Amino acid sequence: MKKILLAVALGCFAATCAMVPPLQAPASLTYAWTETDRDPSWAVAAEHTLLRLHNDVYGAFSAPVRPDVRGELQENQAFDSINGIRLSDDEQRVRDMLGAPLSEEADPVLPDRRELDYGHMRVGFTDDAIAYLLVPVSATGVMIGTEVIDMDMESLLDRLGPPDQLAEDGLLYRGDPASLKLFYAEGTKQLASVQAFWSND
Repeated sequence: MKKILLAVALGCFAATCAMVPPLQAPASLTYAWTETDRDPSWAVAAEHTLLRLHNDVYGAFSAPVRPDVRGELQENQAFDSINGIRLSDDEQRVRDMLGAPLSEEADPVLPDRRELDYGHMRVGFTDDAIAYLLVPVSATGVMIGTEVIDMDMESLLDRLGPPDQLAEDGLLYRGDPASLKLFYAEGTKQLASVQAFWSND
C-alpha cells in the first residue's frame, strides 16, 4: 500500500512540474559582457581603480579613457624622442634640427645646467648632454616617438593609457631608458607641459 501511495505522489509531483514553464531572466537584466569581464585580471582592475581615482579626485579630463587597453606608446616606451629630438642627441643636432633658439638661459644656481627655448619646445642640458625635452601647452601638438598628438589632456591620455603614478604635480609614465610626465599648471589639474627625461635622473 505504501508503495502505491508513493508512486501516486511522485506522479502528481512530476505532472505539476511539467505544467510550470522554465524561468527566464527579464530582458532588463540581460548582461552585456565587456572585454574587461572576459579578462578580469588584477592589472585591469588596478587600472580601473587608478582611473576612477583620477576622475573623482582630480577631474583632469571629461571623456573616459579605455582602462582595459594599454596605450600603444606606453607599451613601446617611446618616450626618449619628442618632436624628432632624442635625449641621446647632442647639441649640434638639436641646432641643426631646430635652428637658433629664441633664447638660452643658464641656471643661476647650477651653472652646468642651461635651457634652449624654441617657443614650441625647450631643450634642457646638463653640461653638453640633454637632460630633458619639454613641450608647453601653448604648442598645438606634440610628437612622441613617431605619433603626433593634440596638446590636451584628453588626447594624451587616450593615446598613452593610464599613468604609472599620480603625483601632485602631474601624471608619470615610466619607461626605459626614458620616462614621460604630463605636468599640471601650478595650483590646478590642467595640463601645463609634457616633459621627457632620463628615468635614472
